[in-house]
Amino acid sequence: MHPVEYSIDWLSVSGGVDLFQKTLDAGVHFRLGEARKPLAHFDTAHDLLPAGTLQESTSDQQGCLISLSGEDMTAIRHNGMVDPVLIKRMATVGKVTRLDYAVDIRTGDSPKDLESHIKSGDYETVFKVAPSRFESFNDTGGYTLYFGSPKSHRRLRIYDKAAQLKLLNEAWLRVELVTRKNRAQALASDMVKGVLWLVGHQAIVDTISFPKCKWWNDIFYQTEAVLSTVPKKPDRYQKWLGGQVNDSIRRNLEKPEHAQFISDWLDNLTTFRDQLVSKSDGLTLHP
Repeated sequence: MHPVEYSIDWLSVSGGVDLFQKTLDAGVHFRLGEARKPLAHFDTAHDLLPAGTLQESTSDQQGCLISLSGEDMTAIRHNGMVDPVLIKRMATVGKVTRLDYAVDIRTGDSPKDLESHIKSGDYETVFKVAPSRFESFNDTGGYTLYFGSPKSHRRLRIYDKAAQLKLLNEAWLRVELVTRKNRAQALASDMVKGVLWLVGHQAIVDTISFPKCKWWNDIFYQTEAVLSTVPKKPDRYQKWLGGQVNDSIRRNLEKPEHAQFISDWLDNLTTFRDQLVSKSDGLTLHP
């Protein structure tokens, strides 16, 4: 089996105005550092010590945000807190809004091997968009392979970490899964309940596979960890029906001059649904 290292490379947690105090109560002993320019919609912001940033709002509706980048996570490890402990504590104080899981491979394997499989179609992925290559490291010869859309709540990137850091005499390939919003929260919950690296590896396996690449399969074998199902995001039409239309019907049912019209309209809609079901053998609609 290939020797690899794993880590959480980014962790963001949002919560109410008491988020910072909750992290202290959970045993993550941050201290407030220098003030910094806040992100949009936040009132104030501070660096955290030993690492990280805190964005604060005076409104509980906006709440607060703690962000720990890859460098921040490294600094926290140097202060004695390992990733499994940190994520278990942080996941109890708010909602995880971003979680990046990284696997570092230092055995000389190359993204070029994966490119050859991509060109021949010997790979499987959940992503609908074609993978892309980004020349991001100038004269070092390194580049990044991206799988998934930048707007997606899940994206995979594979790149030469040594080239990024200009450590040209080292072999260091990184495979990194970026998750956001509900998918980040689900992944964090699974990591809290299970073994962090088994869950992280399974999340990558569920995202992409290269059946004919030996070193890839040696690392990302089927771990058989069971991950939480993330509900699909409703499309705009569904959001419109479930939001504006639903609210409008509810409001107008309370008005005597509109109630009868709405009631008749709903009866006609129910009749149409029943007729549609009776004409289709394979269609099942629920009231």
